[in-house]
Amino acid sequence: MYGTERMAMATAQGLAGDFEIIFIGPRGPAMDEARKLGFETRFFQSIPELARLLWGILRQFDCLTFVSTLPRYSAICMVLNLFLRRRIRQIQMIHGGGDERRTSPA
Repeated sequence: MYGTERMAMATAQGLAGDFEIIFIGPRGPAMDEARKLGFETRFFQSIPELARLLWGILRQFDCLTFVSTLPRYSAICMVLNLFLRRRIRQIQMIHGGGDERRTSPA
């Protein structure tokens, strides 16, 4: 998994006691790991599929915290929310290098 995916997984594990976690992403190692850890997973392969998934989630919940590894995913969520006006907190996952052994602690 990439560094952002590892960080998203660790964040989800830390928040699992307080939030209903849904991983949304293309099929791959990160989504496999999320499923193994017991998280709900929903898949998309294109931006229109992502928009449909997010629309359904926004309709399902009055408020949510949206954690994203790409700014365009957050932007899509914000644009869709212009219509539904849900309370959304946005968290953007970022990381430095991909080699944890060479990354210095903060």
